[in-house]
Amino acid sequence: MKHIEMKEWEKLARKYDENAIPLYVSYPVESFWKQTVDPGKYANSLKQNDFSFLYFHFPFCKKICHYCLCYKEALKEENDIDIYISYLIREMDLKLDRANIAGKLKARHMHWGGGTPTLLTPAQIEKIHNAITERIGFVHDEVNEFSLEAYPDENIITQDKLFLLKELGFNSISFGIQDFDERVQKVINREHDVKTVRSLIELARRTGFRVHVDLCYGLPFQGLNELENTLREVAEVQPDRITMFPYAHNPFVFPRQKVIPNASIPNSFIKTMQAVMSDDLLETHGYVKLGLANYIRTDDPFFHDLQERGIKSLMGYSPHEKINFLGFGSTSISFIDNTFYQNNIKLEEYYQQIDNNSVPLEGKRSYRHNDDDFIRNVLIQKYILTRFKIDKKQFEQKFEIDFNIYFSKEIKRLGQYEKDGLVDLTNPDIIRITKKGEFFCRHIAHVFDTFYTK
Repeated sequence: MKHIEMKEWEKLARKYDENAIPLYVSYPVESFWKQTVDPGKYANSLKQNDFSFLYFHFPFCKKICHYCLCYKEALKEENDIDIYISYLIREMDLKLDRANIAGKLKARHMHWGGGTPTLLTPAQIEKIHNAITERIGFVHDEVNEFSLEAYPDENIITQDKLFLLKELGFNSISFGIQDFDERVQKVINREHDVKTVRSLIELARRTGFRVHVDLCYGLPFQGLNELENTLREVAEVQPDRITMFPYAHNPFVFPRQKVIPNASIPNSFIKTMQAVMSDDLLETHGYVKLGLANYIRTDDPFFHDLQERGIKSLMGYSPHEKINFLGFGSTSISFIDNTFYQNNIKLEEYYQQIDNNSVPLEGKRSYRHNDDDFIRNVLIQKYILTRFKIDKKQFEQKFEIDFNIYFSKEIKRLGQYEKDGLVDLTNPDIIRITKKGEFFCRHIAHVFDTFYTK
């Protein structure tokens, strides 16, 4: 391990336990989305008709992974997916009707997530894709990304299915690996070996896909050796991007995690060491760190745009400053007109709403950014969690504020982080997160989160 000594890492990991801090996949985090949905405002928001991302959620999985935080359910009957697709199409029509626009909705990027979207048969893939392209007009004025998530199972991901997806315009596939260690896989209810994953990655590459890989650290029974072995296997096949996501163990919120022994979860020190080791290893294999726990190769077509203008959101990293995304399917999230919305979480309620000719939204799962929220969202997602520095002058020009006055309380609190070597405040115009501070940057983001300080 480089950068600092083990005892100092231990001290920092105990003091800044990341298990006590939100993941900040959004700001504010989902637990604060408690506003009542205004159907009129929602309909007006749809009329803007220009979305950076479209997200389609497919909730079904072959089997349920115990660690997973996503909304999903085990596939019981083969025709369950056919029924779900029919409702997805009806949801699109409902939203198009509320948008009340001539022609098609416009969008730039599309992602299919879940669940396991690659569970769909070729016929099902064609059906929903045709329905999408009949209703959505994709803007081709840049490098578009049409991506989907995949469980690395050779019985699910066949050559014919990959050929079809490529023919339909998909160009990026993300394999959820998490860890190759058999003991770790057993406790989280996954099963895939190195040989199978290598074969699928090579097949996807030959078919013309950019390949992304999702890994997880802090998993039950996962030590430094287990994670390092997985990282070396993954780095050898050189996927275009690698995401290193921290496992969040919260069985009270995610009941499926109750089967995982609490004592099997690595402590905050081991978890920090896993993050540091991953960073060292991936950088030696030619990857560049893009914000919090994301790694990218320099030949990625988005590399320069993401380095210069990238901003983090629920849809991952985007080169767009303005990120509007529209979600379809049960539990999917939208962010339009500075407002978060979530579709019905329970599948039966999602179906019922559509049968009632209503847009299937959770009635009290919304949050609209006010001016202060918007400023803090950009500060946290773009500057702290992506660039690891805050350019005060740049920020002041963008938002017409005096940074030191606006964030006077927060700057004072950062003194503690400076003493611990996590931030550098010596430049009056720049707040820089240090290399070791990168591993605790969610704690630094937390300083600027008014929802918790309230």
